[in-house]
Amino acid sequence: MPLKAEISAHDLQEITGYSRQRIGQLVKSGVISKIGRGVYPHPDAIRAIISNLGDVAAGRGGEEEQADLAKERALLAREQRVGYSLKNAAMRHDLVEASAVEREWASILSEIRGRMLALPTEFAQLLPHLTRHDIETVDRSVRDALDEASKGE
Repeated sequence: MPLKAEISAHDLQEITGYSRQRIGQLVKSGVISKIGRGVYPHPDAIRAIISNLGDVAAGRGGEEEQADLAKERALLAREQRVGYSLKNAAMRHDLVEASAVEREWASILSEIRGRMLALPTEFAQLLPHLTRHDIETVDRSVRDALDEASKGE
């Protein structure tokens, strides 16, 4: 019995068990071709699907799978490159630990805070003509400024 030169989308779905969407993906990726709306070359479409399945099973992947694999390999290569760059920068001491930076800044800010809080006493010693009220005003202003700075205002 001679084969027909074309097969309908419905028959192709029945034979392969593929959904209409999956067959559309295979057309879009170039695995199978279309003759017309809902019509595919027979038996070429079936052979192409079988070949594509063989490629996937052998690890060669179909066109879509190869594109995905290439994309994954590129992402892996990028991550490896970034990892090596970070390791090299750390070995050159171009990088510092965030916790070390945080400790150093905390120490610096603590020193600044202490120095700022000492200003009213220093003013009282250097400027004896200032009244107790004047010194308390300076002290309140310094404390308010430090409070505002600590709140990010």
